[in-house]
Amino acid sequence: MHKPINVLIVENQSLIIDAFKRALEHIDNTFKNLNFNINIVKNCKVAFAEIKKTAPNNLIDLILLNIDIPPCRTKKVIFIDDLALELKKQFPKTKIIVFALKCDNHRINAIIKELNPDSILINTDVDFNELTHAIKTVLVEPPYYSKKVMRFIRKYMTNDLRLDKVDRLILYYLSQGIKTSDLPELVYLSISAIERRKRLLKETFNLEKGNDKALIKIAQERGII
Repeated sequence: MHKPINVLIVENQSLIIDAFKRALEHIDNTFKNLNFNINIVKNCKVAFAEIKKTAPNNLIDLILLNIDIPPCRTKKVIFIDDLALELKKQFPKTKIIVFALKCDNHRINAIIKELNPDSILINTDVDFNELTHAIKTVLVEPPYYSKKVMRFIRKYMTNDLRLDKVDRLILYYLSQGIKTSDLPELVYLSISAIERRKRLLKETFNLEKGNDKALIKIAQERGII
């Protein structure tokens, strides 16, 4: 008898939980040598408790994680990103599939850089067949990315610009309608330092006379934000 595959689902929406379970059951029925033990948690607090309980014995083989779950408040605020990083730390060999209800380029970039999961799936890209295929691929030969994520990666990989995290944050916040005067408390730089970075970004993009809108537009076209 084959060793069961222990699956942790971190999801707070019943419809998505059912979709995950049906996909796992379909794979289980198709490949008789697979057997899934499924555990479901619906918030960050319970998920952290589950990590603490299972980490010593490394009892999780596959994690299906909704990256959009709201934060939980205990002694401190726990964000889903904190949970994701803790999962990666405690279970370095565990396969992680990140599921996002919606995702922009900035968010995809952050997930790849900070968590580097075995799969990223965007809700609007994925149907039952693709979800099933993603799980099978991750178990056998990861990674697997949905269409929107692949489009971002292609743009990002062909982009030879060397922008650091602060550059990307400045571009992202500007694209969200935040004024330059409000950026210092978000990126921890002075106004003069931010203006200097914006000027260098415009030079990098050959926008000598371009305004912030032009800067945002070209950054979006190149998949930077």
